[in-house]
Amino acid sequence: MSLDPAAFYHHGIVVADLESAVAAASREHGLTFTDPWVGTQRIRTPEGVQEVEFRFVYSAEGPVHLELIQQMPGTLWVTDGVADIHHLGYWSDDVAADGARLEAGGMELAFEHVPDEGRMSGYRYYRSALGFYVELVHSSMREPMENLWAATLLRAGAPGLPVSP
Repeated sequence: MSLDPAAFYHHGIVVADLESAVAAASREHGLTFTDPWVGTQRIRTPEGVQEVEFRFVYSAEGPVHLELIQQMPGTLWVTDGVADIHHLGYWSDDVAADGARLEAGGMELAFEHVPDEGRMSGYRYYRSALGFYVELVHSSMREPMENLWAATLLRAGAPGLPVSP
């Protein structure tokens, strides 16, 4: 299965220091970033379920966004330097079905989000033959994310606000 290029929406980059990376990307690329998201999520890997403490931000400008993730030693979110391209993120209307097609095409499931009881898994990561991960994110997250990006741009008075058709 090949991925739909129209569903591609972000580059995930693991960084050694989130604040420094935000400052550099803002200065060098003129990007506006969301406030950091900080929280614990459960993930399932082949080794079992673990809780991971995340800190990350998104650039508000798009249509392709930059996700900067604070490295977390002992997980798959690590870098050997200042920053490493980690994954490409794609929207998916059916993460399980799209993931099964990726696996049938040779990609290996690296982990999946383990949601709270009664909620669906929102994302999964697959290992690409190119050495990075592919993240499938359920399309139900698209509108909340687009609203967050628009609110970030509005708060910052930044150019690039979405225009209604």
